Amino acid sequence: MSKIKRPFKLERFRSLTRDEYFLPATKLTTEAFSLPLLVAFFAVARAMRPLKRSLSQRVTVLIVPAAQMDIFVRAARSFFSYDSKARYGFCVLERAENTQNALAHLGDFPTRDFLFIHSDEMLASFPEVHAIGDFIQAISVPTERHYRNAIKALYGAEPGEYELGLVAQTPWDLLDRVFRPGRSYSLAIDKLRRFASEIPTAAAPTVALKQDASGALRLADMQGYGPAKTWALELARDLKDYRAGRLKWSDIESGATISGPPGTGKTTLVRALAIEADAHLVEASAASWQSQGYLNDFLRAMRDAFAEAAKHAPSILFIDEIDSFGSRSKRETDNGRYMRMAINGLLECLDPKTREGVVVIGATNDWETLDAAIVRSGRLSRKLVVPLPNADDRMAILVQIADLVPTIDEEAALVDLTEGMTGADIEDLVAQAKRKARVADTPLSMKTILSCFPPIIVLSEKYRRSVAVHEAGHALVAAVLGYATLQSVTVRKLMPAGGNGSLGVTSYAFPVLERRNRDFHLGNIAALLGGMAAERVVYGDHADGSGGAASSDLAEATDIATSLVATHGMGSSLIVDPVAVFGNYSGMRNQKPYLLKEIDDILTEQLKRAENIVSENRAPLNAMVAALLENGKLSGEEVGFIISGGRPPRPGPKQIPPPPQ
Repeated sequence: MSKIKRPFKLERFRSLTRDEYFLPATKLTTEAFSLPLLVAFFAVARAMRPLKRSLSQRVTVLIVPAAQMDIFVRAARSFFSYDSKARYGFCVLERAENTQNALAHLGDFPTRDFLFIHSDEMLASFPEVHAIGDFIQAISVPTERHYRNAIKALYGAEPGEYELGLVAQTPWDLLDRVFRPGRSYSLAIDKLRRFASEIPTAAAPTVALKQDASGALRLADMQGYGPAKTWALELARDLKDYRAGRLKWSDIESGATISGPPGTGKTTLVRALAIEADAHLVEASAASWQSQGYLNDFLRAMRDAFAEAAKHAPSILFIDEIDSFGSRSKRETDNGRYMRMAINGLLECLDPKTREGVVVIGATNDWETLDAAIVRSGRLSRKLVVPLPNADDRMAILVQIADLVPTIDEEAALVDLTEGMTGADIEDLVAQAKRKARVADTPLSMKTILSCFPPIIVLSEKYRRSVAVHEAGHALVAAVLGYATLQSVTVRKLMPAGGNGSLGVTSYAFPVLERRNRDFHLGNIAALLGGMAAERVVYGDHADGSGGAASSDLAEATDIATSLVATHGMGSSLIVDPVAVFGNYSGMRNQKPYLLKEIDDILTEQLKRAENIVSENRAPLNAMVAALLENGKLSGEEVGFIISGGRPPRPGPKQIPPPPQ
């Protein structure tokens, strides 16, 4: 924070107040705010709003509860830092003997907008406040709406009713300590929940618990679903409005597909949606319909499922593994002709004109194999993706299932050890821990959960440095070339023995629409080979981590180079073939061996390009490696800061939204 400029006659002013300052404009970051502080910040912003529409030299009096005085003082400090258009006088009045003298010294600051923070308990002892104040605002007790807005701004989370009730009924001094800067929302809310359940005198919400009568988690409290959960909550509300006659069926989005890796909870999401919407749920699959017998039996079973859903409308028909239907574009075989007729039957059932009141949701692990007619507009056009849960989501899932809150050290270990796990994997892990605790006749603990992982390998400093060199190489090459937008670089400290998770990850974000010419794809290849290039520059060779698996750097780069010369006409020939004809790029290379030389030339050229970038930027590379070894993670902004010649800010700031206008 920049140095505070002292006001004129500082000693005289200090004798009257507990705190005073003039603050220059600085950037606000989420790391500076706890939850109650952000609520107070918005309240101060609203109180000071008239000053933005008036001339200077105004006096605002903010009357706050005495118990919340400290937090409002901090909020006012932050607000003044935020506003760059003016600098303010700021006065906290706590003692009756100081209030009268304060009036005499307003003239010391004739060119300043002035704010008095005044306790509601002292109002009677300072009646002159009504005479000196241009704007007098008493801060009311925040509502759940205020807490919801603050949670969204601070954490990007959508709190459930239980969470809002818990937060709203907790004293601010406790909230200020629980929702600490840098602590995840899920961990903070679960610490608060455990406190409320374990301490009888603590505030506890009176709203519904996280689970319904069947024991299933409520949709609003489920973690790790991102936009898919938002869509489901909106659909549940629409179905309730449709049942009540407030919404026409034509206004409801009645079809979607959910895709994602196995175990990410696609079925769980649909079941929670049905409970939230109070809608009848019909669960089916192509396999269950086909098990009824021949094609006519298949079609009959499918139509019966749609008929059952229509009978109980509004309802949800869930088709699991919908990719089993495949696509009619595949080569004709006996099975292909069978599935062609099955797909045609499904398309008839999906006609929106014949299924009013029935929402159809299909789940798949392989969205690309679906027939185009199934996912066209009016049928299952909405594509929802449920990815592998990130670190915060994994911790939230673990806390929900285990009903335990990890310490900071335990959380750091679990973040690394659960890398690559799905919600189903975490549920199985907790089940193992519960079984182990029952056998030992001990309560379930985080230590028991940690003991269920395979033997933990703590990466040596030497080996972890090599991983950091590799990941820093990816980030450096991508940043120098301006390829995509670098989001983060992560290097792990430990992993379970035999674990399949990556020891390091570099993440990018791509524009939705961008002209992707040959240079773009070559930049992609160079960034993928940046890790190998950094190893070759630093160590003189590269390790086997760049190849081997189908998802390795070399495998992805080879496929991109293949697509350039064989499917995009960006090589030595304009003759192209669709990759689907060969099954995949590997099959294409096997059947077109004359492409191999050109593909290898592209890879070699881009590896050399990446090596040159690394060699020319050794100082930034070394700084990135040092920062990764110390912190384990760098944001894209921090990487850019290092490359530009600075040192990484710690922690990396994330801008918060401006105060409400």
